[in-house]
Parts: sequence; C-alpha cells; structure tokens
Amino acid sequence: MVFIPVFYVAQKRSSTKQYFYVSDKPKTGMTKHPGSGKYVGRYHMNSNGYSATGYSPYVDMTRATARNKVKSVGSKFHLYDFATYCAIIFLYIVEFANWNCQSKIGQGYTNNNNSSAISSGRTDSMTYHTGRASGTDGKTAVQYRWIENLWGNVYQWVDGFNANGTTAYACTDPSKYADDTTTGYTKIGTLPASGWIKDLTVTDNGLLIPKTSGGSETTYIPDYMWSSSGWCVLYVGGGWSDGAYAGLLCFLADSASSYSRSSISARLLSNSIIIAQAFPHPLVKIMPRGRELVGHSNALAGNKDVITIPKRVGFLYEKMLDRAFITETIRLAANGKKKRRSVRRVLANIDAYAEKLLVMLRTDSFIPSKPKVKRVYDVSSRKWRDIKVVPFYPDGCVH
Repeated sequence: MVFIPVFYVAQKRSSTKQYFYVSDKPKTGMTKHPGSGKYVGRYHMNSNGYSATGYSPYVDMTRATARNKVKSVGSKFHLYDFATYCAIIFLYIVEFANWNCQSKIGQGYTNNNNSSAISSGRTDSMTYHTGRASGTDGKTAVQYRWIENLWGNVYQWVDGFNANGTTAYACTDPSKYADDTTTGYTKIGTLPASGWIKDLTVTDNGLLIPKTSGGSETTYIPDYMWSSSGWCVLYVGGGWSDGAYAGLLCFLADSASSYSRSSISARLLSNSIIIAQAFPHPLVKIMPRGRELVGHSNALAGNKDVITIPKRVGFLYEKMLDRAFITETIRLAANGKKKRRSVRRVLANIDAYAEKLLVMLRTDSFIPSKPKVKRVYDVSSRKWRDIKVVPFYPDGCVH
C-alpha cells in the first residue's frame, strides 16, 4: 500500500486559466482534500483481493463485485474511490504542470499491438518512485509515486461516483458507496459528450470531472472521456492497447453497473492500516535517524523506578521505507554476528540486499520464515533451553 499524506487544496479560475494550490498544512482559504490521508494499493487487485507483486490483475467483475471482494480483505479496506483518484490527479498536476502524463512519465502498457494484460510488479526494480520500467515505451509498466499502472495495462473501477446521464454525483463516505443512486451523493457538475477532454469542473475541495470535450490527443487535456445515458458507473486509466486514449484522466462514465470486461480491474484503498512495530522502544538509541521516528526524552534518565515510553509520532511506516535507513539497520543487526557466513554474504553486497528488503516492505511481500529450534545449555540456570532462531536476512534485519 502507498500512503497519500494529508494535504489541503484551493483552486481558482481566471478567464481560461485554472489555478491549483496544494499545502501540507492548513491554510486560510484552503480545504483538506477528501482523498488525502489514504493508503492506495500499489498494484491492481489480484484474484484474492490483495495488492501484491507477481500476480495477474483480477478482471471480469462488476464494480459491485469488486467492492465486495475488497471488503472481504478486511473491515478497514474499500474500493479505490473518486476522491482519492482526484487527489492523485491534483498532486500530479501541481508537480508536473503538464496534463500529458504519457509524455512526462511514460505511455504505460498501452501499445496498440499489446494483446493481453501483464502481471503486477514490473516496476519493482525501479529505484525512483516515478517513471517507466526499462524497455520500449508503450510496452512497459509505469508508476507515479510508487503506484503502478494508474494508466495502461487494465482499467480500474472507481467507487463513490455515479452518473445519471451526464449529471455527475460524488460521495466521500465509503459506507454509502452504492450503484445507481444519489442517496448520500452530491451533484458536482455535468459531463460533456464523449471526446478528448478540453476543460474541467473543479470543486472547492479538489474533486474534478471533465467539463467540455473537443480537444485532441496533443492539446488541452490529452486524455479521452466517455459519457452516456441512464445510470452509469466509472472506471479510469486505460487498457493494454488504448494508446493515446489512455492516461491519468482517461474517464469512462458510459457503462451500466452490470458491466464487466477482461480489461477492467480494481485497486485497494484504506483509511488506516495497523502496522506491527518490531523495533525496541528507545529507537533513538539504535541510530541517529531514529530521532525523526520516535521522540525521546532524557529527563528521567537514570531513574530505575520509571519506565519511559517514547512519544508517538505519525507516519512511522513511511519513514521506515528509506533505503539509507534500511542499509544502516542491516549493519546494526550484524553487530556481533560478522563471523557468520550468512551475515558476511549480506554485508558484502549490502546495497542490493537493502534494495530487496525495501521492495519487500513496500509491497507487503515479506513473509516471516519458520524459526528453527536450537537447544542450548544455560550456564546461569544450569538448564537446557530451546531457542527459536530465524535467518539473519531478511527476518533478523526486519526484527
């Protein structure tokens, strides 16, 4: 899962110019974006409902089926929604100031000669969070801020959005997400006829939809949008052979809620994730960088009757996903163990092992090894004891 931090937005219109503003702190005249502060699936959902590397995307299901599949993963999860979709667009346009994400980042897996979807994880070897995997542009996966294939390969269902004809409705409460209804939803604007997007309707809290069509694949907002009559649901991004039609703003609100196809998948979303902390409490003593992770006071140092508890700091997991932090952690874990062959092997190629561990943690693919039981004699108690031992890498380093 990839965390989108809380941020605040404002927008204004001046003649033909649209201005977008973002702040990481509350500011007068700015509103917290309803799609921020969320965890987004790095990959498209697999058939088990998870976001994991090395799987084919789960396809051929309706939006309602995808919604239920996500709920089966856990109560904290729901389907990738319209507010978060808009949050990512807002961040992208402020960062790049260019609507053509296919030229700025990569075409995505969209070449007209592609014949089927590719499995997840094709960007795992990338060292930078944004760009495309090595290979021919149009035949490789892309990622924006660690989120893989926001456009290309397969479309993804978007919840919290319904259209009745060209009238668009949005909802930001996952408990009220449902198809073919306005209950709990707010009207946010009117969609244009299908075509290349020319302009957007942008709400004060950062939601956005196509406003007019009539552009092209090289002008205005060079992504395509579709609308229709009757109740429609939304899917976005573009498929494996959609070429220039695909993109971050590729927008399809032209299909009934009963619709499914082999090129539409889904993506997980969560407002919060419980992370098991395997570090000792005084993390500040492990390494200097710990001061950024856990606050620590020496005011009671030396008092044996007082147990000091570190001060809680947010976003610990995100700060742990740092290559330098992981490299130093491996070195510290090796203290007192450098005579072991397995430890020397890791230290000899520490950068590669740190990168591999970073990918495991970022993609939730770390699986603890089954410990081996070692029988040792405890001299102090004069007893034999069974000690459970795990491999130095990756288990020992993660611990």
